[in-house]
Amino acid sequence: NYSMDALVYSDTMKDYRVHSGIDIASPVGSEVIAFTDGVVSAVSDDYFNGMTVVITHEQGVVSYYMNLDPTLAEGIEVGAEVLAGQPVGYVGTTARIEALEPAHLHFEMRVNGSHIDPLPELP
Repeated sequence: NYSMDALVYSDTMKDYRVHSGIDIASPVGSEVIAFTDGVVSAVSDDYFNGMTVVITHEQGVVSYYMNLDPTLAEGIEVGAEVLAGQPVGYVGTTARIEALEPAHLHFEMRVNGSHIDPLPELP
């Protein structure tokens, strides 16, 4: 669950910390789709969060798809336009910061640079 106000225990890091997104349990290799239309603004292999795709949407909304498999969906690169429901990648095990967690997508959203709980925004 999203938890920016209360610390949660991390089995991997053996400490308490905020959780700036939600973890969506899915088997490794499960398709990950864009939650709405946007433009890919970043693709990186982050040391802690693993393979990450960032999509910029309208009205200052940015979505983050983390812990992806290194092989992304076809055509996913910086500057690519994506549509709601379009594949962006696949669930992986690349996030070192959540390595002891079961397979999942770590999904975050920010509006004008501030984290928000993404769950109410999902269809």
